[in-house]
Amino acid sequence: TEPRNDGVCDGNGTQLTAVQGVFVTGSTYAATINTSGLSGDYCVNAIAADMAANHSNPVLHTKVAIDNTAPVIVLQGANPQTIERETSYNELGATVSDNTDSGLVATIDASNVVTSVVGTYTVKYDAVDTAGNHATQVVRTVNVVDTVSPLLTTVSIISNNTHPKFARQTNKVTVSFTANESLALKPTVTIAGVAATVTGSGTTWSAVHTMSATDAEGYIPFTINFSDISLNAGLEVT
Repeated sequence: TEPRNDGVCDGNGTQLTAVQGVFVTGSTYAATINTSGLSGDYCVNAIAADMAANHSNPVLHTKVAIDNTAPVIVLQGANPQTIERETSYNELGATVSDNTDSGLVATIDASNVVTSVVGTYTVKYDAVDTAGNHATQVVRTVNVVDTVSPLLTTVSIISNNTHPKFARQTNKVTVSFTANESLALKPTVTIAGVAATVTGSGTTWSAVHTMSATDAEGYIPFTINFSDISLNAGLEVT
């Protein structure tokens, strides 16, 4: 083999590697050249000899590109990347450069990113050039966070009196409410200034208070205090 940069194979280059042909079948031989540590374009010359040690003239083959250099991946955008829970994952991308190939595109694996669950995830980037050199894998950290306060989407108050808009002693008054996301633990609810019994889970809850003789007449006040699973507090609802 000889290094060339002019696209011509003329047999006059410096010999870098000499190998013995291995018999395959009939008049066919195969030889393997060690390209370790080489790069660039080379010509491969073949010389044959018969049993009487008569040597042929060199057969000059077209040049062969030797490429042992792996491509390089560079991330675009922030690393780590932070996204809000329950939003779509936005891929920021990466560039791939190589000593011989152009237009290489990274293979991106973001399959383990779960935007509905707060946590830390990884996105993996890989690339390979035409010669089969694999780039060192690059990893982006993705942090899914929850910084948004929850909201109550529906709130209602009703009693078990024959006329649900009124209540008297021993009647049960129920405040029902739903949130736009799951709430942490139990919300704190007061009805008529007294702590109510709260039941429910996730986004759907209710609170009950049994009216007593000490409850003041008039419209029944209530308060609801609540937080989401990331402990972001919502505005008190009254």
